[in-house]
Parts: sequence; C-alpha cells; structure tokens
Amino acid sequence: MASDVSYPLTVFYDASCPACAAQIEPLKKCNTHGRLELVDCSAPGFHEGLLAAEGLTHSMLMKRIRVRDARGRWLLGIGAVEAAYRALW
Repeated sequence: MASDVSYPLTVFYDASCPACAAQIEPLKKCNTHGRLELVDCSAPGFHEGLLAAEGLTHSMLMKRIRVRDARGRWLLGIGAVEAAYRALW
C-alpha cells in the first residue's frame, strides 16, 4: 500500500508519548515540502468529534499512530510511519 499512497498525509499522533514524539520530531524538521500535516491528538484543543464519522475514538488515536492520505485511506502503525517518511523524499 505504501507505494500508492496519495499525498499530502495527515499524521495523527500522541505527543505525550515519548516514543511517538521521538518518531515525529524528525518528520517536523524535514517536512519542508508540506507533504505532511501533523496532528497531536493529546493537545488540549484536539477535537475527536471530527473523526467520529470514520469510527475513530480518541482512545484509538492515542494507542497507535495513524495516517490518512489525500484520498481518505488510512494506514496505521509501521505502515503509517513508513508512508510519512516516504513523504519527505
């Protein structure tokens, strides 16, 4: 699936998780072409209702990194991270 991902990607992650934050930091620094929109699900202003229609809860978003591509397709876990890093090249 990673080869047919459509950019830009929206990356949903938990910045309160040290491992997640460490994964996202290089993406923030290298996202010079704007192919990633990084959304911190742990931020006070995050509104989970926006994704309720997709069957996602805040709890689900906090457990695993998830990426939605430009066509609305979802990737999670390592597939999501791989697609996000591919966006940088």
